[in-house]
Amino acid sequence: MKQKEWIAGGLLWLLVIGCAILLIAKSSVAVPAGATLAYQYNSTSAGTEAGNRTDSGGYIYTANVNTRQQNNNWKAYLGNVTGAYTLDDANNATIYNWELSVTGGEVYASRSSTITWTTLGCASPANFTTENSYFGYGTTSADNVNNTFNSTAHKAFRVGTTQILASSCSATYTFVNDSRPATDAASLFQEVLLNDNTSMLYSAIMENNKHGYNGVTYDFQMIIPENGTLTNPNTYYFWTEVE
Repeated sequence: MKQKEWIAGGLLWLLVIGCAILLIAKSSVAVPAGATLAYQYNSTSAGTEAGNRTDSGGYIYTANVNTRQQNNNWKAYLGNVTGAYTLDDANNATIYNWELSVTGGEVYASRSSTITWTTLGCASPANFTTENSYFGYGTTSADNVNNTFNSTAHKAFRVGTTQILASSCSATYTFVNDSRPATDAASLFQEVLLNDNTSMLYSAIMENNKHGYNGVTYDFQMIIPENGTLTNPNTYYFWTEVE
């Protein structure tokens, strides 16, 4: 009898351990979760002062002009990420959660509120054409989407169950300490363009409390396109996937 009880107890423990492994595995491959953005503040350029000279008449003056003009066709989001693994029901009532110390992952943004996560892949040239047309970017504009995401060097990462191989998609890098970073897969604050065959997904690879564009530490930085001539700007939806 004791042997039967021991076997039954062992089977019970195996069942419990199996369930725990299943929960851990599911948490690591779940689709990205909708993210709530807690507004902190915004900032824009104060402009630059007009240059001036006082020159005598009767001369021809040759001068080179340098300018910095704010680009209203793009906008940026950045900040830090907190979160938890959670066990919720269909009403988002929580039976238990595990607070996370976020060390990596991705922040995603799209104008579509519904992404088909299982069909995601690298954005194609046709996707770039569609995006540029939507925002009114010229094919030779310095700030169009393909001229902005003009690198293919980036880290490997996973979106749900979809593996994005290293240096397989179009990518860009936001600045660090007010300077353009090196164009390679080791650079901080990488952003990669994905598409689910319908919608563009701007994908910022998270860092862990690294110095950002202004020397302040952040977990992510990303830029996303906008039509600067619109009275009502585009709405973007955000998701996160944390490690």
